Amino acid sequence: MDIVGSFGSTAKFKSKVKELEGEFKGIESFKDQEVVTICPGGGFSLVAAEIMAENGFKDVKSLDGGADGWFKKGYPTTLS
Repeated sequence: MDIVGSFGSTAKFKSKVKELEGEFKGIESFKDQEVVTICPGGGFSLVAAEIMAENGFKDVKSLDGGADGWFKKGYPTTLS
């Protein structure tokens, strides 16, 4: 499922992420591990983390400020 693109609203994004709930079987092995969700600004990854927690993921976090915040704070990055 392609969820990349312009959503126009958090509600629309959340509805798309909800569609992914049925596909959680592919990542079920991570339910008891720490999982960090990341997006550009932090808002969408927060929604994804909430949905994952609602679906039994025990230790889900969202990167505050997203990747943009990470870069602005000067934290280390790598190129591959």
